[in-house]
Amino acid sequence: MTASVNEEFFARCAAYREELSRARNFEEMSNLWRSTRIGYSMPDLDPGSPAYRQAVLAVYERLTQTGYEARNELTSNKQSPRDFEIGYPWVSRDLGVAASELGKTVQALMALQTHGVGAQSVIEFGCGWGNLAVPLAKLGRHVSVVDIDEAFLQRTKALAERDGFQIQTHHGDFVEVAGRLPSTHDAVIFQSSFHHCLDFETLMSLLADRVLSEHGRIYFFAEPIHRELGFPWGLRCDGESLWAIMCNGWLELGFDEDFFLRMALRHGFLVSRIPGVPGAVGEGWVAMRSRHGLAFADCALPLAADNSFWGRAADTRFGRFLRRASQLPPLGSASRYGLTLRNYCPRALRVRLSGDHGETLDCQLPPGAEQEVTAPPSRNGPLWMHGETVIPDRLIHNGDTREIGLALTRLATD
Repeated sequence: MTASVNEEFFARCAAYREELSRARNFEEMSNLWRSTRIGYSMPDLDPGSPAYRQAVLAVYERLTQTGYEARNELTSNKQSPRDFEIGYPWVSRDLGVAASELGKTVQALMALQTHGVGAQSVIEFGCGWGNLAVPLAKLGRHVSVVDIDEAFLQRTKALAERDGFQIQTHHGDFVEVAGRLPSTHDAVIFQSSFHHCLDFETLMSLLADRVLSEHGRIYFFAEPIHRELGFPWGLRCDGESLWAIMCNGWLELGFDEDFFLRMALRHGFLVSRIPGVPGAVGEGWVAMRSRHGLAFADCALPLAADNSFWGRAADTRFGRFLRRASQLPPLGSASRYGLTLRNYCPRALRVRLSGDHGETLDCQLPPGAEQEVTAPPSRNGPLWMHGETVIPDRLIHNGDTREIGLALTRLATD
């Protein structure tokens, strides 16, 4: 399988590993991380196929000279007893590293305040040093943590108990633990951890079926979900990720944004963005069950679908306006989209909804009307919306020269 990955990539990685071995301190190491990127291309395969997965593992095996197992993620055994007691980020003795790590906690707390203020039962997959789980316990949440590293679990539990708070621990890999949790949770959190799970599709299915409460949400913080990755998913090729793979044996996956959003839809979730903390951490993501709906202005979409609508209005209550031809991504299941359409124009407007099985639905909305419609199925192809448009400035002289159709204000699935 590695024949599809240029041999020059592996040669450059080997040379980079030699450079890393000569670094004399953390500053030299981090400079190498920041200055290195060794790109490569994945084979042109279905990203959901066993063959694609094997191609990813083949790259990992070439870089590490070993096969991948979940226990490769153990981290505590790579620390000295003194450093493990001090903990990360403090052990780095680097103000910038500490600021970035604390920024992750700030982002998570702000996101929970905005999107999950009622969440009392929280589970964090991959708690690591406990930098988020312990503050959440101190804030009165019922906190459970999952980690493959027993030492991390005991450290997190001890830090909370030192101040009189309790944290429940679950030892094992994410998929195994998700399949045996005794109860559901209002908030499921991944912070720099989801990308260490090779069986992420299985994990998403278990989260939907067994782990998340009916109105709960999944949060993804500091996860490598990007548009510029270059392939649907696979091993990242920036300097720090390559160091983590080659020197520590960790699985450093990355996800193309479109792939991630389509995956969430397939498992019954709509996703919106969480603002980053400037200078510390980039944007995060929150996923909620699609059957409960989401304001369309807040809904993150794959690029082709996103560009087929006009951008978000300053007042998000208006939703987003259709163009002559707009589309929503396929659901990949038996579900159908439920749409809330509104006509803000001073005359009636029509739209035709077309699924991927030839079924269509025609709608006409009078001025000022709002209508909820169940769209034709769009399991393997997009749901198309072809509609009439107007230029508002020509009708009401408001300076809006866009050619717009109906507004889509809310999105759900049945």
